[in-house]
Amino acid sequence: MALFCGLWIGCADQTRDFDLTLVVGGEPESLDPAQIQSLSASRIADSLFEGLTNLNIADPTHPLPGLAESWTSSDDGRTYTFHLRAARWSNNAPVTAHDFVYSWKRLLTRSNGFQYADFLFYLKNGRRYYDGEVPFDQVGVRAAGDRTLVVTLERPTAHFLQLTAFTTFRPVYPPSVEQRNGGWTRPEHFVTSGPFVLEEWRFKHRIVLRKNPRYWDAANVRLESVALLAVKSENTALNLYESGAVDFISSVPGPILDTLKVRDDFQGGVAFGTYFIRFNTQRKPFDDPRIRQAFALAIDRQTLVRHVTRGHTQAARGFVPPGSPGYDAIEGLRFDPDDARRLLAEAGYPDGKGFPKVAYLFNKNENNTEIAQVLKAAWKDVLNIDVGMDDPDWKVYVGRLTGLQYDLSRGNWYGDYLAPSTFLDMFTTGNHFNQTGWSDADYDRLVDTANQTLAAAPRRALYREAEQILVEQQTPIAPLFHTATTNMIKPWVKGMTPNLRNVIRVKDFWVDTEAKNRSETAQ
Repeated sequence: MALFCGLWIGCADQTRDFDLTLVVGGEPESLDPAQIQSLSASRIADSLFEGLTNLNIADPTHPLPGLAESWTSSDDGRTYTFHLRAARWSNNAPVTAHDFVYSWKRLLTRSNGFQYADFLFYLKNGRRYYDGEVPFDQVGVRAAGDRTLVVTLERPTAHFLQLTAFTTFRPVYPPSVEQRNGGWTRPEHFVTSGPFVLEEWRFKHRIVLRKNPRYWDAANVRLESVALLAVKSENTALNLYESGAVDFISSVPGPILDTLKVRDDFQGGVAFGTYFIRFNTQRKPFDDPRIRQAFALAIDRQTLVRHVTRGHTQAARGFVPPGSPGYDAIEGLRFDPDDARRLLAEAGYPDGKGFPKVAYLFNKNENNTEIAQVLKAAWKDVLNIDVGMDDPDWKVYVGRLTGLQYDLSRGNWYGDYLAPSTFLDMFTTGNHFNQTGWSDADYDRLVDTANQTLAAAPRRALYREAEQILVEQQTPIAPLFHTATTNMIKPWVKGMTPNLRNVIRVKDFWVDTEAKNRSETAQ
């Protein structure tokens, strides 16, 4: 293990200063709740900041109190009044309703360029403020005193209390943000409201968290220190875990999944996520839905699941994964080589003749590369089309998606809350995450109507109709499989509850020191 100790500060003999050492992904793009887009960054930020509500892992549809100790809602479901607890920031300043108003205004200000700003379009006039049509005092959020926050929605929203537990909705400390001119996320300036404070951030090495003594629920936080290593490679992360350098990793290499999943320290299950293909509908030949459907129909998802994800995931019929209460999967586009070839010929490319050169864009890692090779083989075998492979690093990959500088690309989306809208909203016109160039007025209308329908059965029917347009009729995306959790966790690490969203809430973790000492003695 000398190589790893040379490259990573968090090797076995150097991690004993910490109660726990984890790998939850690569280098976070930011620790600013308004800027975070990746799952790995949100897992870290959620240990530093708290929202009005907290996720209830046992029942995600009924969030738990967070910085708000209680709340009420109006009969029409449009107005929520949150009563804040007497919480403190890590610098001992009180957490106030004004901090939420400031933070949400910051998120909604278009010039700041925050990708998740549209999450606050649920607020009355939220979109209109973002578009510069009204002043902020007409937006549906106000402080009715230091500890009372009143939120008015544009329309009733069944999942709003789930949203208030999401990373993006968590407040930042206004004086720190204003005074530090972008440098407020450095450890020496970082002010938090959550269970931990930021002690150290060494770029591409590690982040160190220490218990926040001023956190309102500090008595129930059992870890004093946590180290999080920035490890992009799943192979490297597994080697660090096997060497004893880390106690927990959140993903393992697909090729050895069969070996790992029978072990007692493997923790896996269904996740609320979908791995899919995006098509750039603004670029020929994928401006033609027949081409998009041909590429989707050429993929044998069952074979992909059997040979690449080793049966640990579920072949996708629709985009919305299992787990959304009461929602049934649509039929989707199944493997049908004959129909794929028919559509390709109808679009002017019989047996792939004359098809232009195209490339599949994906960010390179062990699993993505193996999936890309299977897709390439399928498109060649069924359609006689040789698709190029384009695998830049993460930042270049994201930039090309955002700028629609690709032909077709890898996508992976984890639900931010348990409702179909967290998947279907993203492909509405103008959504920041609709990186396909696709727009459909009927789809937009169905999703918007569903979002404001409180009755469960008609709401689900509207979502299903919208999903059929997305997957079966227009096909700007092709779902491949619904994702799964693949955690490895040492037997002395307690408090990790398996859940659909694979939320890793470090606040709940604790270490069975007797079990750990016995293991170290045995070695």
